[in-house]
Amino acid sequence: MTQVRSIKKNLINAISAVFGFFIIIVFTFVDVSVDNWVQEQFELEIQEQAGQFKTITNIQAFADAISSDKDYAYYQIWKNDDVIYRSASLGDYPNINLLHKNFPLNSYQIVDITLPNREVGKAFLYSYLAKPKDQKPTPIYLTIYASTPGLDKVTGILDILLIGSFLLSMIIMRVVAKAIVNKGLNPLVNLNDQIKLFNYQKQQRQNHSFTFEENTLSYIEVDLIRNELNNFLETNRKMVDNEKRITSDIVHEIKTPIAEIITTTEVHQRFPDDERIAKTFTSDILQISNRMKVIVENLLLLQRTSHSFSIYKEPIENHNLIK
Repeated sequence: MTQVRSIKKNLINAISAVFGFFIIIVFTFVDVSVDNWVQEQFELEIQEQAGQFKTITNIQAFADAISSDKDYAYYQIWKNDDVIYRSASLGDYPNINLLHKNFPLNSYQIVDITLPNREVGKAFLYSYLAKPKDQKPTPIYLTIYASTPGLDKVTGILDILLIGSFLLSMIIMRVVAKAIVNKGLNPLVNLNDQIKLFNYQKQQRQNHSFTFEENTLSYIEVDLIRNELNNFLETNRKMVDNEKRITSDIVHEIKTPIAEIITTTEVHQRFPDDERIAKTFTSDILQISNRMKVIVENLLLLQRTSHSFSIYKEPIENHNLIK
């Protein structure tokens, strides 16, 4: 069984697929860019906060500054390799030390870690040279653990908004594509309506063909179909006229011998004892029947040749005819 397809649906699906592909690329790029931007803002905030501590020389003031910020739950300070301060939040984890690395001064690292309370977060490792008053400059190492559930929540909300925007864009795009395709196929729909409402007898008294309605635009594709339909109707109309003429001629040719047979038979029935009529009756009927047979054979010959008859054209040289 042949599968029925719809040009309208194929066009809508094709337009939706093409534009949907580009929309996916755009939204993916936007999603990645926004996630990276949020991540960078989060890291910049930690860097700015840690940069402010560089100017604090008193350890207790440094700890108070950190504890005043609710975003940093855990922190630890080293002087060389000796721990000189731990945040109060680490009191519940006396055996746990934060990540500590010896790396060049005035540099930092940001790494993904798991907080002591099993939450996911980031570790900011910072080293700088502290210069207390009337004291020798001392290398200080700072580690801050920042929880990232808030960051993940923000990125999750942004992802949901982007997904919702993508679905809404696809719906709007499909509605627009459907409207565009419907508008583009309106000329074909109008032509199809004309074909369905076409009445040969009514058209025969008027135009005999498909014509443009008033105030309608002309389209090349529709014009081709319309012209072919009109050519088909014109050819079919000529064939019908030829069939009518041939039928009329056949009826006329057959009507005459039938009328002769009827007349001869009626005369013979009225005068059965007339020897002149009886003597020629059989030969007259046979002669008329042979005429009818010739007519029928010619009709059959015409029917056979009409399917295979073709005209062979051969160019001729005019100068040979003129000589």
